[in-house]
Amino acid sequence: TLPVYQPTIAVHNPLNERARAHPGFSYTLIRNGVFLDWAMKRNFIVDFASDTPAFFDGGDRPFSATTLATVGQAVVGVLRNPNETRNRVVFVHDMIITQRKILKVAQTVAPQRKWDPVTVKTTDLEAASQKNYDNGEFDMKSSMGFLMRAVLGEGYGGEFKNVDNELLGITGKTDNDLKALVQEALA
Repeated sequence: TLPVYQPTIAVHNPLNERARAHPGFSYTLIRNGVFLDWAMKRNFIVDFASDTPAFFDGGDRPFSATTLATVGQAVVGVLRNPNETRNRVVFVHDMIITQRKILKVAQTVAPQRKWDPVTVKTTDLEAASQKNYDNGEFDMKSSMGFLMRAVLGEGYGGEFKNVDNELLGITGKTDNDLKALVQEALA
């Protein structure tokens, strides 16, 4: 229902129709969690640069997170399994995480740093994004409220319950991997 996802739907529906009408045509869509490594380096999920990072809707909502390398592995997995992934969406993630857990790891990696998170409502972010869209502003900054709402807001499914990791050869990430990702983001 969020406007930022309408272009994806606008692509998916015609692909689905074409695949039904033309048996020789197929597609696979890959739905991955938040780009964890990319987002942390840019202070999107947890703003490590701020002393008061935002915890969206309290910071406790679990969400699926995926590294960019894993998305590449998912593409390879789709190509290796064309029949199993034909004409559908595949879901992948490296882990299910919360903002609070990420910050807890950051506090162990950089104990000299002090963060005092503040709660920000994703409904407020969504409203700000909608206002920007209504004003014809469709850039990344204008879309962030929708994206944060989708990932961390109640009822939007930021946590994938069923993933295709096994089929695609994705093993996921461990807590030690998360620690390394946080160290890299803090560097």
